[in-house]
Order: sequence, then C-alpha cells, then structure tokens
Amino acid sequence: MMSHRYRRLLVLLLTTLCVLLLASVVSGTEVKWTANEADNEEEGGSGPLPLSSKQRQQLLQLEEVIRTSPNPEATLKQAADANGMSPQDLMAMLQRNRSDLEQGGGVNTATATSAATIGGFLKKVLTALFAVIAKSATQNPRAFALITTTLLLMTMLAISAPRTGLIISSQRGILSRGPTTLFQPPNKFLEKQLSKPKWQQHEPKSQKIQDSTWKDLNLSIDNDNNEAQAWRKKMPKDSDLAQAATFQINIPIQDFIEDQDDQEEDDNDNDEALEFCHDLCYNHAVDIINAQQFTEFAPANQLRLYTLQKGDSGRKRFSVLVVKKLGDWGRFGIVPLLVTHKNENERQTSILYSALKGAPFAGQIRVTAEKRKGKKGASPSVLIVVHLAFPKKAHRIPGKAAMKIVQTMTESIAASLKTRTRQSIVRRSQSSHFKGKVKVRAEERRHTRFQKEKDLEEMAEDRRRKWQRNNPNSGRYTPSGDRQKSPNNC
Repeated sequence: MMSHRYRRLLVLLLTTLCVLLLASVVSGTEVKWTANEADNEEEGGSGPLPLSSKQRQQLLQLEEVIRTSPNPEATLKQAADANGMSPQDLMAMLQRNRSDLEQGGGVNTATATSAATIGGFLKKVLTALFAVIAKSATQNPRAFALITTTLLLMTMLAISAPRTGLIISSQRGILSRGPTTLFQPPNKFLEKQLSKPKWQQHEPKSQKIQDSTWKDLNLSIDNDNNEAQAWRKKMPKDSDLAQAATFQINIPIQDFIEDQDDQEEDDNDNDEALEFCHDLCYNHAVDIINAQQFTEFAPANQLRLYTLQKGDSGRKRFSVLVVKKLGDWGRFGIVPLLVTHKNENERQTSILYSALKGAPFAGQIRVTAEKRKGKKGASPSVLIVVHLAFPKKAHRIPGKAAMKIVQTMTESIAASLKTRTRQSIVRRSQSSHFKGKVKVRAEERRHTRFQKEKDLEEMAEDRRRKWQRNNPNSGRYTPSGDRQKSPNNC
C-alpha cells in the first residue's frame, strides 16, 4: 500500500514536470517530386496515381472489397460507375497501385506508418524534454538541482521502502539508538538480516539471571483484578538486575465453564470439567510458547515478533522484535534476539530471549506460563507473565517503552490463549452434541421398530380371538394322520 502511494506520487511529479516544461517542436522537410513520363495519358499511360499514402491505402481497401465480394464483376462495375471510370481503367489503376507498393515495400503501409508516427512522436518528446532540461539547468541551476534531488529521493523511496522499510541505521552508535527503519520492515528483509553472520556470530553480552530472581519479579494478583504490572527502577543491591518491567495476566478456568453452562445443561460434574479445561488451557499455552506466537493479537504497526527457523536441532533460536518508536526519530526499532534458555514441565513453561550485540537495549525477555491450582475455593487458573529485565551496567531503554513491550506481548498471549481454548471447547461441545443426537436418533428408531412389532403382535392376537369367537369348532380340529396322496400314485 505504501509502495503504490509513493509510486503514484512519483508519476504525478514527472507528469507535472513534462506538462510545465515541454515545448512543442515544429520541424519541416522539403520534398521535391518529378512526374513519371509513362503516366502521360496522351502517350497511352494510365495517368498519375495519387501521391497520398492514405489514398493508396483506400485503393488497396477497394481492391480487397472487390476481391472478397460475392460478385466481383458487378462490384467492380458499380465502383467504376461511381467514380466516372470504365471497369478496365479502374482495374488497371488498382493493379498498378499494388505493384508500385510491392516494389516500394509499402503493402503494409498502415502498420509501418503508425509505428513510424509513434516512434517519431516519442523521439520528438524526448528531444524536447532533454532540451528543456538542459536549458532549465543553465538558467536556474539551484531550482534544477532541487528538483533533481527531490526526484532522486522519491525514486529511491519508492524502490527501497517496500523492500527494506528504508534503513536509517544498522547498529547502535553515538548518534543512533540501534537498527532503525523509517517504515515497517517486511519479513523477507528481517529474515535476510538474521541470516547474516553479523548477527549469528554476536553472542549476547548480558549475564545470566538466576531463576530465583525471575520468581521474585512476579506480582500478587487480587481475585477481583486479574492483571498486574510493575516498573522497578531500583532493585536490591544483591540483585543481578538494575531495572525490570513486569506485566502478568491471570486467566481463571471458571470463565470457560460459565460460557458453556447455557449450552450444556447435562454436565453435572463440575470438577471434571474444570480439570479438563485447566489441562486444555495450559496445553495451548505451551503450544504458543513453543511456536513463539507472542504478537498474534498485537497491533501490527506497534509490535511484531518475527522468528527464524535455525539450528541443528530445528528449534527457533533467532528472532527479531520490531517495536515502533524504539528507533531513531521515533521510528521502527529492530531488536535481534536469541533463545538462550527454555524450560518445560507439567506446571510451568518458560522461554528466555537475550538481545544480541548492537540491539537498542542489552537485556533479557522472559515469557512464562504457569499452571496454578485454586486456593480456598478459588478457581484454578493459568498465569501468563512477561518480564523485560536489564542487568547491571547494561544499555537500557525508558521505562515507558519497556512497559509497552511487556504489556502488548502479555495481552496478545492471553487473547490467543483464550481464543484457542474456547475454540477447542466449542469443537468438543459440538462433537458431543452430535454424538448425543446420533444416540437419541438410534434409540428413537429402536423404540419405533419395537412399537410396530408389538402392535402387529397385538393385532394378530386380537384377530385370532375374533376368529375363535366366530367359529365354534375352530379349536377342535384334529388331523386324521392320513396324508393326501398324489394323483400320480393312485
């Protein structure tokens, strides 16, 4: 969208320049013509042919019409009478016109003339344009330099912006915060940057942070409010950190059960449903962390995490975080990251990113999903926590930017987790509902078949009673024991 906008602007500027500066160029060519002596009618010639190329083409068209008509002789005579000529003279003129054009290579004159006209027009336009540009550069050198520089910048912008996002800075320095692009960089550019040895050979300089330090950063959450955040400017003296930003969201499992209460009234085992939803929600959280889809529901123009598949084990080790207003001039900052630690068990799953050398900050990002049991009648839950910590003597970023990063990532993970859990519950509910319907229909068919058989048996019994009541001797028949003999055995 951005590339089309700048290309359209560039075309508009070029068109305006051509309209304002283009001057019409008029040129003339002197032509001398000598009549052919064989065209003299007094000496037996057929007369001069028209000199206009248009008239010659009309004669060719007339010859084609006569040749393709159903009755060529009648058409020839009609055309000759219309022009005050005899059919023989008109035919001779048409034949001579064709022979002259074939000798001069002008049978397809229309196409050649059109191409020559277009080529000549373009040549004139280009010649006039270069002449005007040269004259303008001579008379107004400053204006010409300004216009030329503007056009070059617009051309470079239209070409580079869709490919690289227009790089402003490639590394952190005295006058730069770090890798920065003017516009949002595309995924192909990020993949190419991460694939370079420049990033892969730079190991993070930030020191390793103990697990106990990460646990101390967790916040207490009230039952009424399932979100908590904190920006710690000062840490204890014995801590490995200088500053840290934390944002966490607690997702109660009871919310998923309440959503299904209106749809499934037969589910009386609440504990079993809670346990199932608890395991389902935590499994989805583990899948999100393994896939590193932490910005799925984040605004694309604010925060985006791109992951590169790399490494012998097939793990996604290299990633890049694109954050708006983190780079120079408030533009898009690029943070190359490396997965330095990963932990997964039945109760907790976490992944740790470390910023590579040259990034806008030298810190670590830790994403954790914890499976929590309910205490004192409270609902079990899944806790999502995102930390951004800066070790001592490390390059840091403002607290507002750090809080924006952790908050956006946590909210995106929570939204993705809730969406996936609800989708799985709905699919299971629909499957159970379908199976229940099939079971009910089968029971209805068996009941209907049984009822029909019962009705038939009752009907037969009733008919038997009526037959015995109407026939006094119905139950006294006894066989004689003699079989009926066949007529052939007589």
